[in-house]
Amino acid sequence: MNKFLLKVEGLRTYYDVEGGEVKAVDGVDFSLKKGESLGIVGESGCGKTTLGYSIINFVPPNGKIAKGRIQFDDMNISAMPEAELRKRIRWKKISMIFQEAMNCLNPFYTVGNQMIETLQIHAPEIKRDEAEELVRRSLKTMDLGTDVIDMYPHELSGGMKQRVVIAMGLMLDPEIVIADEPTSALDVIIQARILNMLKNLQRKLELSLILITHDLSIISEVADYVAVMYAGEFIEYGPLYEIYKCQSHPYTHLLFESIPKMMGKQSLRYIPGIPPNLKSPPYGCRFHPRCPYAIEKCKVKEPTRTKLTKNHYAKCHRIGEKLW
Repeated sequence: MNKFLLKVEGLRTYYDVEGGEVKAVDGVDFSLKKGESLGIVGESGCGKTTLGYSIINFVPPNGKIAKGRIQFDDMNISAMPEAELRKRIRWKKISMIFQEAMNCLNPFYTVGNQMIETLQIHAPEIKRDEAEELVRRSLKTMDLGTDVIDMYPHELSGGMKQRVVIAMGLMLDPEIVIADEPTSALDVIIQARILNMLKNLQRKLELSLILITHDLSIISEVADYVAVMYAGEFIEYGPLYEIYKCQSHPYTHLLFESIPKMMGKQSLRYIPGIPPNLKSPPYGCRFHPRCPYAIEKCKVKEPTRTKLTKNHYAKCHRIGEKLW
């Protein structure tokens, strides 16, 4: 299947804050076909979550999609009125699993009531008895018993809460699921279980998945493609095996170098400095103040995308040089 299910072009999402604008997403392009998975990785504050919100046009009140186009199945959803988005797209076609399940669930409502409320907002045509059946089916998909329906969030473990949030995102059989740090604050055994569930559901339902994380090991378990995000931009993008085999941007390379190794005596590296202030990003390459391979050109001229293979590109002035 060659047709793209989702196509994002030149997306820029800015926040109005005291003293100026925060350019949280600043010129992002990517495409996704049915059944494909994309992992978006980067440090906290690089714009990953804002990108997820932007795709469903659910940006906080002080934010706006300043420029760009988001196309889902031939529909320009970035230009859709809010009422139409809620009726036709959100949770029916594209759903989002929000970060930190503990904060997503209302402690004063049972799991069943919260899930039914979600259905009533996004699919008001569904009757109460049909909604209850959908809730049971969704919970079962995530290996949760029907007794969870009458339980409150404080009665659930962290892993159970996360599975409830995933079940909520799958209730209306969306075609695309955006998962924002779906395994954060969970131990590694529960993480592995949830990742396996997501992979199995993706294959079974032919879901397209966008996985947002800071953890490269999670990306390696799920993604077909990897987008490395820094300071609001994709600085490297490509198939999983190509990115893991040969990183072409210094930031991507340093991210991989910062992963603990099981074998050998190689010392653990870290990336010095902190991410830039997105109200006033650095001139030239945004990574140059932290980059050990930066040259004078990096400080004054923004790098353009260099195509390395059919689906692999990176933004760096020194691509082609043997730096590591």
